[in-house]
Amino acid sequence: MYPGVAWTRRVNPAIPGHSVRVWDSRADRINHDGPVYVYEQIAADIAADIRSGQLDAGSRLPSADDLADIYGVARLTARRAIRHLAEQGLVLIRPGRGTYVK
Repeated sequence: MYPGVAWTRRVNPAIPGHSVRVWDSRADRINHDGPVYVYEQIAADIAADIRSGQLDAGSRLPSADDLADIYGVARLTARRAIRHLAEQGLVLIRPGRGTYVK
């Protein structure tokens, strides 16, 4: 992992010449006892990556199941964070296809 970067690129063995984005654990970024809802913390963390340019327009976010594992939260909490990002206009949810950065 690179300092300040929440993901790394690894070679995709299924497609020669391509790499996949692998998200590292972010469970340490969540304060379960704080005054801010957990889903809002997750959304703010991802929004910061979008605004800083670490996540480019068109980038696909991990699924809700994967985000739940990455942040160490329930799947419903991860889904709520994704919806929150969509309400802010930062991501586009394409049912059956994934969630993409606008």
